[in-house]
Amino acid sequence: MYNHELLNAMINKFGVEKTTEFAEMVSYMYDVLHQEAKKNGKDEFTEHDFERDWWQNKFKALKSVTA
Repeated sequence: MYNHELLNAMINKFGVEKTTEFAEMVSYMYDVLHQEAKKNGKDEFTEHDFERDWWQNKFKALKSVTA
């Protein structure tokens, strides 16, 4: 399942407000994982930075809807 499909399913099940909170938290989680990988000498591209950015962008978009 792609992120956008998961996002839409979560909005349908949990609503925009809870999904917005989830997007913020999962973006933070991926940032922590990305920073840990960098600290351990894995500076090359990892899925963590892509996922972090994707969920952070969705968090910002959802937050603007709920504001």
